[in-house]
Amino acid sequence: MEGALVGVDVRIVEEIPVYYNGRPDRPKRLCECADCGKRFEVEEGEYHYTWWKWTVKR
Repeated sequence: MEGALVGVDVRIVEEIPVYYNGRPDRPKRLCECADCGKRFEVEEGEYHYTWWKWTVKR
């Protein structure tokens, strides 16, 4: 699978609560790569399937 990360160790550093119309929704997560220390903000969503948007945290 092109672009897939295989065998990468990532840990969740923080969960950020998200509310939509006053109701709790899926939290955003701040994750960190155990190999290089790079941090990502990870947003989970769903449409026809579950997806994750990974954004490098600067």
